[in-house]
Amino acid sequence: MSKPLQTIPSRYYTDPEYYRIEKGKIFYCTWQFVCHETDIAEPGAYQTVQIADESIVVLRDHDGHIRAFYNVCRHRAHRIVEGSGNCSRLVCPYHAWVYNLDGSLAKARGTEEIAGFDPKSVRLSPVRVESFCGLVFVNLDDESACLDDLYPDLREELLNIIPGLSNLIRVHEDCIVHDCNWKVSVENFSECYHCPVAHKYVTTNLYSGTEYRISTGKGYVRHYSPGLRDQEANGDLHIWMLWPNFAILTYPIYRSVSFRLFQSLGPRTTAYTYFMFIDPGLTDAQRKEVVEYGGTVYHSNNAIEDGNIVRNVQLGLESRSYNQGHLVVTPTPSAESEIGVAYFQNRYLEEIEKA
Repeated sequence: MSKPLQTIPSRYYTDPEYYRIEKGKIFYCTWQFVCHETDIAEPGAYQTVQIADESIVVLRDHDGHIRAFYNVCRHRAHRIVEGSGNCSRLVCPYHAWVYNLDGSLAKARGTEEIAGFDPKSVRLSPVRVESFCGLVFVNLDDESACLDDLYPDLREELLNIIPGLSNLIRVHEDCIVHDCNWKVSVENFSECYHCPVAHKYVTTNLYSGTEYRISTGKGYVRHYSPGLRDQEANGDLHIWMLWPNFAILTYPIYRSVSFRLFQSLGPRTTAYTYFMFIDPGLTDAQRKEVVEYGGTVYHSNNAIEDGNIVRNVQLGLESRSYNQGHLVVTPTPSAESEIGVAYFQNRYLEEIEKA
């Protein structure tokens, strides 16, 4: 009989030094989700994303290409844009330096009189960007493998289950602040052992908690549970939890899709953002129902139930009485197996302990 699995030590969740290490070994060298291509469908449309201490802006240029840059003016380092929007050029709000959508400097007030100043030598610092089945990701590491190499089977699997993934449109978004280390939030999302206990609404109305199954793929954890509503209209629950902090979900309501992003804001604070996307062919009434469902999710398991869970886990991790616990990883697929948590923790240790 194999030895029961232990959790990783609590210091990884409580020592601020690990947050500093994670920035370099995880967040700044992995693909981080920004938006869907339909969010930046028009030239000049942009979205920003916070990756640990770095702000990144992603936009569509006038030629239709998607570009990404550090959101930092090359003059005196002011952030150029906030949130999302649309513009013909990027204008820094500090001294009005102007950048073209390809990142080149278009205008810098007063520099015409400076001998030797070459505006062609000044441009925003670029960031790697890729679109994967319509989802836009950035990576601050120029040496990282591309998404198709990291997830060789994922594209086909996603499009088999969500054939319209690249054409979805956003209808709802919420951000919930979790009072915990980001890993606590991800681990809570990576298992459904707690679902029948803590999420009675969803396991009674939406999907089966007892038939829930979790398996691992190359670079991600896969969840599945049959839906409890009209199968023809709504389908089943599918989840792909991609390393390290992004998930794609199909929901049993008009086959809507949700994206989940777990952003670390510090050693003990996590921004948990969820986006609801639908097929653009849904009626206004169906769209409204999806949006209302998003609100129900917010006020049930995402905001109240999971928020309380992860906060109390963090408090327990900080107790002098606790260092390591035990994972429930069953030999056969089961709703009660914490195989997803084990996968995440093993991957985390591999990355953190790299030279």
